[in-house]
Amino acid sequence: MFFAWNVRGLNSETRHTSVKDWIRKYKPLFGVYLETKIQHNNGSRISGALPVGWKHFANSDNQSPTRIIVVWHPTVSVTIYQASPQVVTCGIFILAENQSLTVSFVYGFNQVEERQQLWDELAFINANTPASRYPWAVLGDFNQILRSDQHSQHLTTDVDTAGMEDFNLALQEAELFETQANSLTYSWWNNQDANPVAKKIDHALFNQHWAQLFPDSFCEFLEPEKFDHAPCLVRMPSQTRRAPKPFKFFHHTIDHPDYLDTVRSSWKFETTQGSQQNKGLFSFYEDGHQECCRIRKVRPLRRALKGLRAWITGQRKDQSPGTRSEIPVVQVDPVFEGLDGGAGSLVKWNPVANVQGNDVWNFLRTMDVPVNTLHAAGYVSIGCEPCTRAVLPGQHEREGRWWWEDAKAKECGLHKGNIKENSNGNAAANVNGTSSTVADIFKSENVVSLSRQGIENLMKLENRKEAWIVVLYAPWCPFCQAMEGSFDELADKLGGSGVKVAKFRADGDQKEFAKRELQLGSFPTILVFPKNSSRPIKYPSEKRDVDSLTSFLNLVR
Repeated sequence: MFFAWNVRGLNSETRHTSVKDWIRKYKPLFGVYLETKIQHNNGSRISGALPVGWKHFANSDNQSPTRIIVVWHPTVSVTIYQASPQVVTCGIFILAENQSLTVSFVYGFNQVEERQQLWDELAFINANTPASRYPWAVLGDFNQILRSDQHSQHLTTDVDTAGMEDFNLALQEAELFETQANSLTYSWWNNQDANPVAKKIDHALFNQHWAQLFPDSFCEFLEPEKFDHAPCLVRMPSQTRRAPKPFKFFHHTIDHPDYLDTVRSSWKFETTQGSQQNKGLFSFYEDGHQECCRIRKVRPLRRALKGLRAWITGQRKDQSPGTRSEIPVVQVDPVFEGLDGGAGSLVKWNPVANVQGNDVWNFLRTMDVPVNTLHAAGYVSIGCEPCTRAVLPGQHEREGRWWWEDAKAKECGLHKGNIKENSNGNAAANVNGTSSTVADIFKSENVVSLSRQGIENLMKLENRKEAWIVVLYAPWCPFCQAMEGSFDELADKLGGSGVKVAKFRADGDQKEFAKRELQLGSFPTILVFPKNSSRPIKYPSEKRDVDSLTSFLNLVR
């Protein structure tokens, strides 16, 4: 748990006692005090508001009083990434749970024009730092309502909505959304009996990666006690896997005399059963997913589409850069046939082909559309249970599908036409093999080509003189080819900087070694070897542009 609380001054012992008692009661691990009114030269007063052993950081300077004080329990490690008058961004590491987080604590200025700097800072963090690719929470006193109903008098008076549009646009730019909140409706009161006014100007915001990793987290606005702002407490329930719910089946259907024959006919039971008996239930882990998908998905769909003239899919270009980047909105289906039979008899419509995934999620949230609960647990692309797993923050959504295979064909066969073939009739992206006819890539003179012996020697060094960033690649892989320009540019940029840039060809005979020793999952895999660590750190994202790679390199160096 962690918190944000506008305490409006920490200069009195009474307030010191109140906030310490509150911390002892709710037991947060870290949090922030806002608008403390403590001058730069009176920093010693902060310790009076902290339980014994707690540490703090204040964003004060010689010209202005402290506005934001970050506080934390000694079992928590805090790194201050950035501090300004309106926002302090921290890296949080919770030792007991081995959990890393990024949290920005906010205290917005009173004037609309002054808060524009805050919105710009949040957008910058999302666009230019690794925070956007990992769980990121933003909370505090924004001095701004998001909607008119967050003002207690919105039904009886004209509410001042100045700054509201800026706030909403800022959340879109920063890709943040308001988390589920319990308890009090408003977070601030003017304490005037003659004209009582309450607003919700304190907020807790999460990004999508936070929602995926902590789907059950929520915030509570608790009783303000002697203060005019309610403390905001973010709770993060245990991520212990829930027991599966009972499967609901309407038992009376099996009494129908045609039930078994219908099931067998629809699913080609003999074919499926024979495959399981001959090869085992999970043979696709050894010889690929295509046969299993063909039996269970492609053939049933082929039969269904023969009675139609068109069908609609949810394919998007950004779902799979290797196979879907060129799909049109409307096309003649290159795989299946329609009612009239023959090539060209079935139209395939991909209405969201050009829509970005973030835009889809923004629409779903805006329109309050129910979605599969697995999405919030990290299952961004959902397939069959044995072939689907949750993706980590920063990973591409398709990396959760058939993860044991290479990057080539993240398609089940329903959209096989997306996979291009070369002049030899082979898929443009080979799965396991190598090809001597494919030219090598990453040719910058600043890219070191490592042999098997070379990378083994690099792994053995515990105190390197320089950090290394190494790409494990296969020259035939379209994903590797796509990042060649950015990786060469990175090598040229880092030349002479104390960081070595290298490549290791990890297909063919080297593939098993790379899987076993170098964390190879799919091509390309990027590893950073820090100076003072024997273990490489795997780059977790599919964003392989120069800026993203540089940001990650700076983060782990």
